[in-house]
Amino acid sequence: MYSMTNDSKHADAIRQISLHQPVLQAYILTLHPNRSEAQDILQETNVVLWQKIGEFRSGTNFKAWAFRVAYLQTLAHFKRVKRGGWLQFSDELVETLAEESEQVLNAPTTPCTKHSLDNCPTLIAGGGAGFKQGRHLVMQRKKTPLCKLWLSMLQGSGVNVDSFGASSGGIDTLFKT
Repeated sequence: MYSMTNDSKHADAIRQISLHQPVLQAYILTLHPNRSEAQDILQETNVVLWQKIGEFRSGTNFKAWAFRVAYLQTLAHFKRVKRGGWLQFSDELVETLAEESEQVLNAPTTPCTKHSLDNCPTLIAGGGAGFKQGRHLVMQRKKTPLCKLWLSMLQGSGVNVDSFGASSGGIDTLFKT
């Protein structure tokens, strides 16, 4: 039976792990873009967090500790997949993505609506969605929301949607005319 101190630690561990699920998932998705595999990595991360909760020092930054565990679990996942012959990111690229993501996700609140195509090089490859190919476009309007690009991709792929995030319209210049 748990003592009151152990019950309190147990409850705090559950609270911390639960509280950080959305940001952990976002962090893992920056390292591994496949949603299904990222979800698997999140579950593996949760197991490790629970198993190693005794190593966490109370009063320190739980999110930073959880990010480190998620980063290591993502690397372990990449190593397992690498044996299957799939294309992989280099460890250096994953480390850079992890560092950049931690800075963004640790910032005081940064609403997703602030993301824009301003100084954001974005490569669209493939022939789907009806986009004109072989062009370099620079958005003329400052602060073009990135969600306008995503909405255009959805609409061009035949998804019947009128808005995405903060965007209520796509980028017409992307399409063949």
